[in-house]
Amino acid sequence: MSEGKEMAADDIVFVAGDRRVSRAEYRERLARAVTVLRELGVGEGGCIGVALRNCPQFFELFAAAGLIGAKSVPIAWRLKHEEVRYLVADSGAEAVFYDEGSAAQMTGLPGV
Repeated sequence: MSEGKEMAADDIVFVAGDRRVSRAEYRERLARAVTVLRELGVGEGGCIGVALRNCPQFFELFAAAGLIGAKSVPIAWRLKHEEVRYLVADSGAEAVFYDEGSAAQMTGLPGV
C-alpha cells in the first residue's frame, strides 16, 4: 500500500477462510462490540478475556475494549481449565468471550 492512500469503505480489512470483512462492516461490528461491552458493564479501566481462535471477532473485541479504555487479555484456547481460571481471576476480567472450542475450559468461571 502506498503512503497517503485512503482506504475505501469496501476495502477488505480481514480475511478468514472464505469470509471477507470490509472496512465498513468492520466499523459497524466494532460499534456493536463497544455497545455489548458497555451493556455488560465493562468501561474505562475494565478488563475482558478473549478466548477465540484467529477470527475477525478476536480483533474486534480487542479494538472495542481499547476504544472504551478497557484492557484485553488473550486466553489461549489450548489452556487447561485451571490455567484459564488463573488468568481470569488474576486479570480481573469482567467478561470472557469464547467460542465452541473453548467452552469446556470456561465452565464455572466468573464473568463467563
